[in-house]
Amino acid sequence: MYKIYADYNRVFSNQLHTHLGNKVQHLFYLMNLSFHHKRRPIVYSGSNLDNIFEYRQDVEILTEEKNIDFGFIEESAFLEANRLQKMLNIKIKQSVMDVSVKSYYQYLKELNFLYGKLPERDFMIRGHFWHYDLMPKYEVFNKYILIKNSLLQQVKFKYPSIDDINSIAVHYRGGDFHTHKRDIFKKSIALNPEYYKKSLIKIKKKISSPVFHIFSDELDTILPLFKDEETVVHKDDAFMDWVSIYLSKNVIQSNSSFCWTASLYNKKISIQPEYGYGFNDRIAPVPFGFIHANSEEIKNE
Repeated sequence: MYKIYADYNRVFSNQLHTHLGNKVQHLFYLMNLSFHHKRRPIVYSGSNLDNIFEYRQDVEILTEEKNIDFGFIEESAFLEANRLQKMLNIKIKQSVMDVSVKSYYQYLKELNFLYGKLPERDFMIRGHFWHYDLMPKYEVFNKYILIKNSLLQQVKFKYPSIDDINSIAVHYRGGDFHTHKRDIFKKSIALNPEYYKKSLIKIKKKISSPVFHIFSDELDTILPLFKDEETVVHKDDAFMDWVSIYLSKNVIQSNSSFCWTASLYNKKISIQPEYGYGFNDRIAPVPFGFIHANSEEIKNE
C-alpha cells in the first residue's frame, strides 16, 4: 500500500501563533485523500496537534522527518513576496477579486487531486486546503482520528453545559486580524459588530433561553455585544477552546480557520459571515468555499 505523508514543516510551524486551524485543515485533507485512494496516511508525533488528536490504527505515526518527494504543492491564492522583495520592502499588489478568483482555481486543482489519479509512489502533500468540499465527512474523520478523551473530559468537567441544546459557541478573532492582509482588503478582516448583532437576533428566534459561550482574544470587544445575555466566558488555551467549539451543537463562527475547522462537525445551527475574510469589503468570497454546507450566512448589508 502506498503512503501519503503530512508536510513536516507545515505540522511543526509555530511562528507567532499556533497555526492550529491551518494544521487541522492540512491533517483533514490528508485523511480524506488517503481514504478516497485507499492509501496509508503518515503523520508525525510531537507537534501541537498531539494536544488534541489521537490516531486510529490505520494511521502510521513517525517520530522523525522522512525525506519524501512532494506529490502535490498548493499554489496559494495569496501571492508572497520573494526574498529580494522583502529586503526592499516591495509590496505585492492584489485585489480582493484577484484573490477570490485564484482561490477558486486553487480549489479546483485540489479537488481534482483529491478525486483524480495519484502518483504511483509514496509522496508528501503541502497546503492548507481551505474549502468545505475538500474536508472529510464525519465518518471519514472518525475512521482515522479521535479527540483525546482526557481533553474531552476536561472540557466537559469545566463547562458541563457546553453541549446542551441551548448552548451556542461564539468566536471572535481580533488581534492581528485588524491588520492582517490589509494590502488586499480595504477594510479590516476582523468581523464588525453588526455581524454578531444579526447573528444574535437569528439565534434567539431559533433557541429559547440561549447560553452563549464566548471565545476571543479580544473579550473587551465582543462581550459588550452580549451584555444582556447569559454568557460563559472561556479563557483557556487554544486546544481546550478548539474542543469546546467542536463539542458545541450551535455556533456563531468567526472567519478564522481555527473556528472554521472546530465547527465542521456536530452542529445543529451554524452561522457564518458571507464572503469570509471579505465580509467587510463585500466584494467576493475569500477563501472560495468558506461557507459550510449546513451553515446560514449573515450578509453585510
